[in-house]
Amino acid sequence: MKRILLISALLLAVIFTVSADRRRMLMTRNVTAAASTFDIGLSSIAANADTWGADYAICMRVQASASGTLQKAFIYVNNTAVADAKVCIYGPDTDSLVNAEDLKIGTSAAIAGGGSAGWWPSGGSSMSGGTVTSGQYYWLIIILNSSSPVWAVKSENSASVTYFAATGHYTSPPADGSSFIGSGSGSFGRISAYVTAQ
Repeated sequence: MKRILLISALLLAVIFTVSADRRRMLMTRNVTAAASTFDIGLSSIAANADTWGADYAICMRVQASASGTLQKAFIYVNNTAVADAKVCIYGPDTDSLVNAEDLKIGTSAAIAGGGSAGWWPSGGSSMSGGTVTSGQYYWLIIILNSSSPVWAVKSENSASVTYFAATGHYTSPPADGSSFIGSGSGSFGRISAYVTAQ
């Protein structure tokens, strides 16, 4: 009888130990799955009102604060203009130039401003995928449609943006940055636009 009770006690101990281990594994999975979201680009509303015409590619050098997969793109539209744009991420960048080393990592669906001033689209425009690595630099490039009206945006004072004419790139953003070379450039403040990653 004592032997039976001892065996029963040992079996119960094993069951409780396995159950505890399973609970710990599930908790670890849940913590891993709940990765935090971070922004790449300028996610605050800059002070200056600015406008951009059709068919430009606006290139901003940005740094990833963490590693993750691209999720949603946003542009702050400063009026009710109805225009089409796409946001792309190229890189990683090591020389502060938009060129062939900067490979296309992800592209957003079309973004159309309109309705009222604010972040467009309100729920974000889904990116095609792609990942970024913490600490590395990338180019966030806003490609405006050739048939779009003027985009009214918000920008900073500091000259940290390079822009290029981008004929034909809206429909099919190029595979790397070499297509933007030599098509015109200038320096302006960063635009309120960003991509989320997780």
